[in-house]
Parts: sequence; C-alpha cells; structure tokens
Amino acid sequence: MLECKCLRLWSWWNFYTVTSFDEFTVTVDGFNESLSGIIVIPGSITYSNRKFSVTSIKSGKGANIESVQLLETVVSIGDYAFSGSSINHIEIPDNVTEIGKGAFMNCQSLESVSMSSNI
Repeated sequence: MLECKCLRLWSWWNFYTVTSFDEFTVTVDGFNESLSGIIVIPGSITYSNRKFSVTSIKSGKGANIESVQLLETVVSIGDYAFSGSSINHIEIPDNVTEIGKGAFMNCQSLESVSMSSNI
C-alpha cells in the first residue's frame, strides 16, 4: 500500500486527486483552461503503473466546454461541480447515484441533461 495520504495528479486535460489508495480511485478536481468543445471524462488514469478509476467529479469548472460525457465509473457529481460553467449538455451515466447541491447552478448555457432514473 502507498503511504501518501493525498496526491494530486495532472494530465494535459484534467486535474485529479486520489480519493483512495486502497481502492485506487480518483476524483476530477478541474479541467485545463485551454480545453474547449466536447469533453469525455476517462474511466481511469494510470499513475506509477497503477490504474486508478475516476469515480467522482469535484469540479468541472475551468474550461470553455460545451458538452461533458461521463463514463460508467463515475458515481457522484459534487456540490457546485459545474456551477457557473459554459456547459450546454451533459450525459450522466446510470451509475451516478448522487448529484450535489448546486451542481449546475448558474449554467446559463445548459440546454439539456441526459440521465437515468437512478438519481
């Protein structure tokens, strides 16, 4: 088991924080501000030859994004995750069972949300 309790990872498009070294899970903490258009959140990332599942979105702000697609590994969207963003469409998979308060507050461009009845 890794000894570090908190590790922030970065890829050219997203920022992540490890949420569990025992279960190898991470949360998305934000997007690279240079991103635009349609964003697909990956189901996993690899760090030090270990595969970490992306299980939550803490913050989706920070980019000029039009649309977000979450893969099946994501189970929660945090409080105010996309608040005030330029998002106009999001696809929320069946595995998402929790959407935090204000997750899409002040999203002036939001036109459609595709989601299951699990929420």
